[in-house]
Amino acid sequence: MKAVKKILKALLISACFLSLTCSGVPGPNPITGPENPSSKPGNGTGSASEDNAQGETDLYRIGGRIYDSLKGFANTRVNMHGEFPAQALTNENGYYYFDVPNGDYVIVPERIPGHSIYPPSRSVTISGNHRLDQHFYVFGFERID
Repeated sequence: MKAVKKILKALLISACFLSLTCSGVPGPNPITGPENPSSKPGNGTGSASEDNAQGETDLYRIGGRIYDSLKGFANTRVNMHGEFPAQALTNENGYYYFDVPNGDYVIVPERIPGHSIYPPSRSVTISGNHRLDQHFYVFGFERID
């Protein structure tokens, strides 16, 4: 139970930082985009089968960008479904991320009025690696009557 609480806390912290500014935490750079983070022992905890030498589980990053041909979409809510569901908001350049243990996840951005998002969702398996290529393309336009 203690391990699950630590993972949930790490996910909450990641989502909270992302929804504020993303500054001060490793991850998407508000100017250039996602960095290539390295996983370090002690970033969180999980099941005993994934534990490292210190008895803690590594976390890996799922991330990407929601964008069109001109810009990223800021403040778009992104939902993650799986063993540890969470939500995040994209930063000012459209980048989002979640720090998660190994497992299967589905990433689903919320609808943007007047636009379509492709693909509508992405299934991601984390198995000891980061996945920073989970991008979504926005097309369409806001209808003005």
